[in-house]
Amino acid sequence: MIQYYTLKESLMYTFNLGYNILSCEASNLALHWLAEDGMVENDRVYNDTLLLDRYLLATCFFSWTRPDSKPWKQQTGWMTRDSVCDWYGIGCDDDGYATEIRLNHNPYLFGDIPREIALLT
Repeated sequence: MIQYYTLKESLMYTFNLGYNILSCEASNLALHWLAEDGMVENDRVYNDTLLLDRYLLATCFFSWTRPDSKPWKQQTGWMTRDSVCDWYGIGCDDDGYATEIRLNHNPYLFGDIPREIALLT
């Protein structure tokens, strides 16, 4: 659980996210996924630059996936430890930062666009 709070603190302060992350939101599910994914080692976030992209995209995934719906038709790489640049539909710049999301050919995406999308550079 300490990994979860370390990640939350890093996101809230390092990236100046000025809002609370509530337990029932996709953003909280994304934090739990990141904590389990090994983004924290010895109570320290090991790579802040990758953290924000993974958090943003995981939040999108949880926002657009319903438990009672069919899985995405194309979700190669999503929610894996692979670089987000290898996730289906994610475009990255030369430095490896996610810069675009193109999820055409996915008829089963539902939900709101999360506010975190504004963090995409």
